[in-house]
Amino acid sequence: MEPDENAENSSEPLGASEGVQPLNDPDPENAGTVTMNRLGENMRSSDQPLNVVADSLVGEILDGKYGIVKRLGVGGMSVVYQARDLSLGRNVAIKMMPLQSGHTMQDMLRFQQEAKTISRLHHPNLVTVFDFSTQTMPPYLVMEYIEGSSLAEVISDDGALSLLRGIKALRQICSALKHAHENGVVHRDLKPANILMEQTKDHEEIVKIVDFGIAKILQADNADVLDFTQSGEILGSPLYMSPEQCQGKKLDHRADIYSLGCVMYAIFVGSPPFQGPTAFETIQKHMHEQPVSISSRRKDLAHAIELDSVLFKAMAKEPEQRYQTAEEFDEALAKIGLTDGSAGFGTLKAMINLNFSRAAAKKSRGMPASTFWLMFLVSMTIGGASLWHALDTHNSEESVKRWPEINYDGQRAFDTGDYPRAEMLLTWGLKQAQRSGSQPRIAASLKELIDLSSVLGDQAKVTEYSSQLSSSPEDTKIALRTYRIVAVAQSDLAEVQKALKTLPKGADGEARRLKLQRKIAVIIGDCRQLLVRKQEAHLFTVITGPNAMRCLEILRETRTVCKQLTGEKHPLYGRLLHTLALAYLATSQPDLAEKCFESAEELLKTSTSVPPLERAEYLSDAAHFFQMHGNVEKAVQALEKELELAGGPESNSVTAGAICFQLAELYNSMHESEKANHYAQLAQDILEKTQDNNLNTLRAFLLLYKRDFSQCLAQADQSLRENEKKEVKDYWTLSALLSIIASCYAHDKVSVEKAIPLLKRAIAINERGDEPFAQMRRLQKLAEAYALCGKNDQRLTAYLSAQKIAERLYGSSSPALAELLKDIGDAQLDAGNREQAENYLRKAVVILKEGSANPYLYKQCLLKLAGVLSLTGRLAESDELKTRASTVSK
Repeated sequence: MEPDENAENSSEPLGASEGVQPLNDPDPENAGTVTMNRLGENMRSSDQPLNVVADSLVGEILDGKYGIVKRLGVGGMSVVYQARDLSLGRNVAIKMMPLQSGHTMQDMLRFQQEAKTISRLHHPNLVTVFDFSTQTMPPYLVMEYIEGSSLAEVISDDGALSLLRGIKALRQICSALKHAHENGVVHRDLKPANILMEQTKDHEEIVKIVDFGIAKILQADNADVLDFTQSGEILGSPLYMSPEQCQGKKLDHRADIYSLGCVMYAIFVGSPPFQGPTAFETIQKHMHEQPVSISSRRKDLAHAIELDSVLFKAMAKEPEQRYQTAEEFDEALAKIGLTDGSAGFGTLKAMINLNFSRAAAKKSRGMPASTFWLMFLVSMTIGGASLWHALDTHNSEESVKRWPEINYDGQRAFDTGDYPRAEMLLTWGLKQAQRSGSQPRIAASLKELIDLSSVLGDQAKVTEYSSQLSSSPEDTKIALRTYRIVAVAQSDLAEVQKALKTLPKGADGEARRLKLQRKIAVIIGDCRQLLVRKQEAHLFTVITGPNAMRCLEILRETRTVCKQLTGEKHPLYGRLLHTLALAYLATSQPDLAEKCFESAEELLKTSTSVPPLERAEYLSDAAHFFQMHGNVEKAVQALEKELELAGGPESNSVTAGAICFQLAELYNSMHESEKANHYAQLAQDILEKTQDNNLNTLRAFLLLYKRDFSQCLAQADQSLRENEKKEVKDYWTLSALLSIIASCYAHDKVSVEKAIPLLKRAIAINERGDEPFAQMRRLQKLAEAYALCGKNDQRLTAYLSAQKIAERLYGSSSPALAELLKDIGDAQLDAGNREQAENYLRKAVVILKEGSANPYLYKQCLLKLAGVLSLTGRLAESDELKTRASTVSK
């Protein structure tokens, strides 16, 4: 009988024309059942093709139980029918081998294995198997019938998913994979076409993984499980295959982790991560290239950089560098902080709310269920099933449980200066982390050991641990993200340079000119990402290192292009100058940085097209620069303008509170106590009105400023302990908290010894994190602590180390260097080195000169130098310096 393509539209009962029992008579005694050959000894060998009649069943009753309603789709490996379960009165989907020559005995066995595999999985996010028969010819599989769209269709019709919808869908998939993997099943063909987004009656969405046609089970003790995958055979869909799968290597569950990373990319970008013109070229990309980051492709997507972090780890080339379980993947997604937990492991509901406009649009399109089944069947031309057993890993529960405790105890020993105990615990913690396979824990352990080895002066171990860390997935993903940002910026710049040469006149030319301006704005934004690391509130640090030089080169070229495109009066040119100033700052060219900051501010302050908050951010950068380079008056001016643009203290915003605190610190350094106390009170009032825990470090800074040491110590120590217990630590905040606590201890000689190991650790963290500004400041604090302990040699060593950093950052004539030179002069004098003290103080005086931006410091340096000259009998010169000091205005 030829299949009736119009059977579903016929007014005649299904099968009546062929003498087959109609579906409204379920009596098996009267049923015209399909005859199935039994698998027996006469079956052909695996290299002989089978010719199975399985696609001519519309209108018939299968095994007396299932009425075949219509064919839903045909793939290379099987055919799927919609059918009616006659005993339970429900719709089902039945999958069996199609009528097609070329199928071998091996294909048939694979199909049987799929039935056995999927039938042992029971999870709300996996398609449910109701029944199967492997003793008939051909075997068949009865599954739940699902009305819905595949993820591939959703992406094709609607584009990339929203952040919330995408994360919740991914977490449901993680939950399903966790269940499959724990039951020894690897999917091996995870892709959007095999993921169904089903809408419920309550307008919710549930994700279902389907098609375990090439699922794998690892062998363990199960002798009756057959592995049909030949060595070197490639099974799967090239767009979503792991590198080891592309090479036909032995697979485990981590291949699914990689594929899910590819699916994640498609969810948020709208296309696969790699897509060459041929399957071979696509496979080569999986093996040798890294995907362009989500943040580069989706500038509009919140938390895109956090998604990049998850993506690059999931798609690591080596399985050992990926998330080791679907549960780890889920935990990483959960940390993005945008899910409500309802889609996590252990849930039976696993549903999410639909975007109603999209749901309505999808419903109006009336997409038949057959479309989905056809979609995932198309991919079945490559396949087979093999099976895996549970891995005999050494991820002992004890190791997993003990690591947080071991790591935390090691850090506390580090903080108190008990270095032998710290080294023992942190080394042990690294071993436990390696046994657990948790990459965040391995990275955290390595970072702590690098910092400890740095403090102990063991450079060999610093190099060893740094080498391990640089090859870790955590650091690799950061390096890859950075590389991609630079590459995209360079590519955009080349595109703009090329387009400028052929820019037409008239309206078309103006439209293209605006497009090129947007490209330049993106380049500026990309470079800023690499130059500035935002911290708590509106605090930030400038990142030095090779990326800063790359950004500087890109921005210099972009400046030439921007000048040609917009002229030097356009706000875009001002934005460019400002970012260029950051690049000069990060590459230790303060003079050029200052010129760019001042030119940018002069241009931007007259522009009506620059939003106030954007200009406020630029002023914040400039204030940071002036403060770091000793020009306190200009820093104050920039901050007061920024505060005005941010809405003033009455706005009660977090930004306003942070600005007020910085102004308090600056006025305090200028010994203008009235203004300092005024801004400190404003900052306190604002911070008391917000319960944001992310501002705890700023609160501790404010308590320290007010010399409320007991409250400051309690606040900072609590925040430090919370940070130290995290697997993924915020090391900038951690180093700041260590410094704050050290300052609390250093206010008197009784407790100052406790400050020293805290500052040493903070300095090591800053050194590892390429944060020389913070490192220099904390070296100065360490020197002050040594001074209180009477350890003048160590004090001088700390100051000289800070001087090296300062000269590298500022050059030898920056006002920022003057205060440090004065402090070194004091230390040299206390050590009895009067000549050295005089030299350092003279340098400071020459740098500051008359009319200094910091008159108080200038006056102090003059008086210090006068004192040294007086000790050496040069009284006339000493008196002259004292007279000069008396004329310096406050």
